[in-house]
Amino acid sequence: MNDLFQQHFQEKGFKQPTLIQERVAEPLRAGENVLGLSPTGSGKTLAFALPLLEKVIPGNGPQLLVLAPSQELAIQTTDVFREWASLINLKTTSITGGANVQRQIERLKKKKPEIIVGTPGRVLTLINERRLKVKEIQSLVIDEADEILTGEALEDVRQIEDQLPSDVQLSFFSATNDLAIDDLQTWFGVTPQVIDVRRSEEHTSELQ
Repeated sequence: MNDLFQQHFQEKGFKQPTLIQERVAEPLRAGENVLGLSPTGSGKTLAFALPLLEKVIPGNGPQLLVLAPSQELAIQTTDVFREWASLINLKTTSITGGANVQRQIERLKKKKPEIIVGTPGRVLTLINERRLKVKEIQSLVIDEADEILTGEALEDVRQIEDQLPSDVQLSFFSATNDLAIDDLQTWFGVTPQVIDVRRSEEHTSELQ
């Protein structure tokens, strides 16, 4: 964890990283594809946010894309990313269904964010309309993957991934093990490293 993140981590009263935060940090920093499984409340958002933010270059356009299954979760995740990204001069914006699309397009133009958090349908629409540039995206995170990788949303995610650079890093996070590795191989052509800490987490805490 870089020094600014370490300092903010301590200022927020966190004593040490949770197990999922500890275990996924190095694989994510190294660009590996990861499937992270941990209970709700174990700090999954920060688990992928901190190591991936360290790789983003300020001013280089969208480089990190996070997909969430609902507008509510996308907004919560955006708030977490915004807090930490601002420490290293990075900008975050949300692109979700149910919100004003014109305002979202304006934000993309004016803010030129490096981090995009959104719901699959709206993200795909703006990519297809060439409003969201994805040629510099280096990492795609699929949060609550057990929820998002079903039905129409699965097709949207697959279409999004198809338009990203061929060497994009993929990470999937979930509280359940409903995802089959074979399915991920079929859908995305990757066999992620599985990091499962659900049984090791004996208690949950109200972390981000």
